[in-house]
Amino acid sequence: MDFNYDYMSTKQKISLANDSNTPAEELQELATDDNHVVRYHVAKNPKNYAYVLRSLAQDISMDVRCRVASNPSSPDDILRHLAKDALYWVRRSVIKNPTISINTLIILFEYEKNLKNPDTDVIRSLYDNKKLPIGIKRVIETLYRDWL
Repeated sequence: MDFNYDYMSTKQKISLANDSNTPAEELQELATDDNHVVRYHVAKNPKNYAYVLRSLAQDISMDVRCRVASNPSSPDDILRHLAKDALYWVRRSVIKNPTISINTLIILFEYEKNLKNPDTDVIRSLYDNKKLPIGIKRVIETLYRDWL
């Protein structure tokens, strides 16, 4: 089915973006919409496609990147990329992704630890993640005891 997105209302685009039956080509088209709210809804679609999420992981909007980071359909390479996002909200969203790998958690911890000003919420979220290896938890307890 061909859609002319230029003539669709924002509400219609959001509805299409949220629909788990929307084809990949249409989600990709909606992922380039000028309205960040439409892109946000594409990013949170749980039946999304890696290549659509990969493009949205580069989005200028923090909200869109946060939704990609928390989307269980996001492949680990996207999560590793977002684990080094400049904004701590995005990094926290990566930690909360239920499909995050142990390796990505470790990468995120190393990134955070090497920042001039690590974020206390990111450190706490890492510490609280059940997948984080016990050895990293001990390092967090040693380095950031006052934050826990």
